[in-house]
Amino acid sequence: MSEYTPPFQITNEILAYVSSISEKISKNWQPIILKQNHILEEIIVRIKDI
Repeated sequence: MSEYTPPFQITNEILAYVSSISEKISKNWQPIILKQNHILEEIIVRIKDI
């Protein structure tokens, strides 16, 4: 089997872009995720009380 060579190369610059995007996404989504977790916790508590 021959060795595969991808048509691109991951550089430090690309990794920096990916890291920056990930940070921005996590900051924007964190309040939404926390709210959803709170709602799920409330549902679980109510189901246990049934």
